[in-house]
Amino acid sequence: MAKRALFFCTTMYQLLNVINIKKNMLTSDWEADIVVNDSTDFSEVIPKLKAVNMFNSINVINELDYYSKNNNSVFVRNEKINIAINRNFSAFILWKRYKLSLGRYDAFFVSNLDDIAAIAIYGCLSGKNHKMRLYEYEDGFGTYAKPALTKSKIHIAEKIICALFGKKILSGDEVRCTLLYQPKFSNRRDISLKKIPALNINDRKLYNDIFGYDDTVFEQKYLLFNQYFKEDGFNGNERRLFLKFMEIAGEDNITIKLHPRSVGEFYKDKNLMKLDKKIPWEICMMNQDMDDKVLVTTSSSCVLTSKMIFSSKCKVILLYGISGGYLNMYDKTWNEFMKRFKSYYEEEVFMPKSIDELEKIINKLNCE
Repeated sequence: MAKRALFFCTTMYQLLNVINIKKNMLTSDWEADIVVNDSTDFSEVIPKLKAVNMFNSINVINELDYYSKNNNSVFVRNEKINIAINRNFSAFILWKRYKLSLGRYDAFFVSNLDDIAAIAIYGCLSGKNHKMRLYEYEDGFGTYAKPALTKSKIHIAEKIICALFGKKILSGDEVRCTLLYQPKFSNRRDISLKKIPALNINDRKLYNDIFGYDDTVFEQKYLLFNQYFKEDGFNGNERRLFLKFMEIAGEDNITIKLHPRSVGEFYKDKNLMKLDKKIPWEICMMNQDMDDKVLVTTSSSCVLTSKMIFSSKCKVILLYGISGGYLNMYDKTWNEFMKRFKSYYEEEVFMPKSIDELEKIINKLNCE
């Protein structure tokens, strides 16, 4: 009898990793299904994914739509916390209803262990099969540097929901194994780690067809990766930092890769080349040589995967360490991980601590 796996993903990068894991890590005696929510628009990708017949079923749960139609509850006075609680409450109720159609699985794969939907699904599945294995798979920087970011109000809201309904945050105690592209960089020492095979260039056509890649050419030297400000809880500091970088490097020299959930309003009046295709950056890396480019970000995982999955010789500038009131959101664990990342790639990674240092780095790179 075939074994059955269920993958839960909420982003394009997670979906990319799910495809890779299913194709290159699960043996032929495994069947697999996918469940996604609507925090990312998968509408163009799902028909193409179904066409390759890799997964038995691909299901979309409309959490945000359900939340918008049923947001009548009020828990606390703080608006941001209240929105987070109500949204998670809606997701929890929706998943409780959906659990009736979930079958029996031998393995459940998830990226974010504190996701309220993941908690609800795990509770449903483990009740049907007490021997089911739970696997955590890579979701960028955060999976390596746990805990990476300081706890946000949304995380607090998730804990409140879990307390209300008797569900605990999933931890390493339940996780059988964490799957990473480069386990050697992980802070985790309390859990088994397993290496995900690098994306195979021979599979390029498969990924191009699924994600709808076209022959985009990057002529600018600098590739700026933005964040999804609203969802990630950023204030104006990062925007100001990006504006300062644009001023130093020159807008004509920059292509901006928009986050898949970003609407790009912040950049609409800028003289920048914009890549707004909602495809994983890793697909672009599979199709083009980026060794002469400079990737710039505060904390986008794209710069990590460019080095760790593809061993690209591209340069990387990480802006998160710049002082002067720009950013203050990363903890000791995050910094320890970034130091390891920096030391491994040495002269290819720059982590400026000031605007003056950033200017010197850009001047140096412009002369290469």
